[in-house]
Amino acid sequence: MGTFLTFNQLLASVFGVIFNLLLLYLVKNATSLDIKAYSRLLALHSSADLLFVLIFTICSLRVVTTDTQLFVVVTGVLSNYGPTLGRTTILVYTMIFILEITLIPIDYFYRYMMVCKNRQFTTSRLMYCVCVSIGFAFIQTLISNFCIEFGPSPENLHYWKVINKTLQYDVTLPYAAYDPSNKYVSYNFISAVLIISISYNIIGYCTFKIRKTLRANERSRVRRESRRISVQITRIMILQALLPCIVFCAPAALVCSSFLLGIEFNSMHDFVCISIHWMPACKPLATIFIVHPYRRAFLRRINYRLAGETTVVSSNEESCSIKNTYSEPNEIYL
Repeated sequence: MGTFLTFNQLLASVFGVIFNLLLLYLVKNATSLDIKAYSRLLALHSSADLLFVLIFTICSLRVVTTDTQLFVVVTGVLSNYGPTLGRTTILVYTMIFILEITLIPIDYFYRYMMVCKNRQFTTSRLMYCVCVSIGFAFIQTLISNFCIEFGPSPENLHYWKVINKTLQYDVTLPYAAYDPSNKYVSYNFISAVLIISISYNIIGYCTFKIRKTLRANERSRVRRESRRISVQITRIMILQALLPCIVFCAPAALVCSSFLLGIEFNSMHDFVCISIHWMPACKPLATIFIVHPYRRAFLRRINYRLAGETTVVSSNEESCSIKNTYSEPNEIYL
């Protein structure tokens, strides 16, 4: 199973880099004026996914569960450089996972400002939202640093005997121990659940307001292309919100339940690693094929002939859109 995990990690890294670089290229060269503002968020998510790929390419983690304990073990090249670097690796992983989730509400806040408030999502506002997302991820990382037992150390070396029954390594590797008998572990779990809950509450509130506004403006004279782009952006936002839950949160919750409830899910921890590694590759690929301008530009690059006109909006159409926003205050533009 270890060889398969290594191969899966390498394959996911290669495709993750290719798809994210391709999406960044399309964002720069094939973005229509209809999605120019939202393309900044696509570039943001793609950059975060590239960082995610970089992290799990240079280091590897294995999850080991027992009836009442959970361990995260650093394997690969970085495991040979001592417990300090191993501890940093686990904390960086934690920060990246939380950051992937805390960045999602920015998409919904962008749509909320554009649709409900009819206000531009400026660069300064975007940077402020990104800083808040990074701040939440950093806070969770600090809590993990103080609430989780890291090893190997003389005080918790007995954990390695439990871990090595599964991994059977000749040397002691850096690890983090999630032991329910340690009361501080529950603080780490509660803080993570709280941050994730805040993120999805923001998503739920913005979704409710956006749907309410769109229903109130169903009869507004919005261009057909803008309506279609709106549907595509909505699909991407749903993907951004659901994919971390499907790929990370749900399997992670299942693994946590396995040691909290004393239920053993054979090899579930390995499947969690497999699914997590492919998440940065799935998101940009789905985005490319959902957004029509990117899909058509990509297919042109590989010499496919497409029927129909291009969706790139001319500058004349954009100027008409700007004029209409002043004459039609209830009209929704993306």
